This record gives sequence, structure tokens and C-alpha cells, in this order.
Amino acid sequence: MLDLGASINVMPLSIFKSLSLGPMQPTGVVIQLANRSVAHPTGFIEDVLVQVGELIFPADFYVLDMEEGFSHGSAPIILGRPFLKTTRTKIDVYAGTLSMEFGDSIVHFNILDAMRHPSEDHSIFRAEILDDVVDEYASDFYSLHD
Repeated sequence: MLDLGASINVMPLSIFKSLSLGPMQPTGVVIQLANRSVAHPTGFIEDVLVQVGELIFPADFYVLDMEEGFSHGSAPIILGRPFLKTTRTKIDVYAGTLSMEFGDSIVHFNILDAMRHPSEDHSIFRAEILDDVVDEYASDFYSLHD
């Protein structure tokens, strides 16, 4: 789930465990939620590859135990402003489109269709942490912005 109001990326603990991403780093961060309550992340994980269409982006996540209150069985991954910035996300409300880009590649989504037919399936099929691939994408990304 994309969230312009989130200043971090959040991954539920259940998804973290199911993906076998390796050990997470400890963190002393305290997160203030939208309802002004606070949450203490279980840990932090860096350089998780997130695929959007044909594009792959590295993202860092705070891991949070947040299963309560989600009737469909699984809390969503929250992709906040850091991810939206990395992916150069642009939202055209007039046209009803959202686009993300990496270099010369751009992927477009029709957000009006997505709103009409929301998906109840929040499955993740595979996520990997691959240092070599992350280094390659990061060097390509940063060379474009220098």
C-alpha cells in the first residue's frame, strides 16, 4: 500500500518471517501512528528488493508486529515517502494515473480502475536480498542523480 502520509516503509512481522529475509537490525525507533498511539518496531531491514511492474527498487523497512485489526488475515506492507521518492512516483489526479520510473523505464497504473476493483489478496510471492543486485541498481540510480 502506498501512503503519502508515512515517513517510513513498514513491513508486518508476519510477512518478514514468511520471506526468510535473514536477521533484522535492532532499532530504538518509536513510531507515532496516525491515531497518535506509539509503536515500537521489532527491528529494521535494509535493501529489500521491491518489484513494481518490470522495475525493481531497493527499500529499507521497519518491521512491526501489527496483525491486530486486519480482518483479511494479513496487514499490508506500507510504502511511504522514502519509497515514493526512490521510485520518482508521480500522481496525476486529473488523468487518474500513477507512474514510477527508473532511468528510462516507466511503469504506469490507472488508479481509477484500481479503486473500482480493489484487491483483497495481499500476497507476496517472493522477496530477496541480493547484495550484488542491490549494489548494481543503487549505483545506476545514484549515477543518474549526480
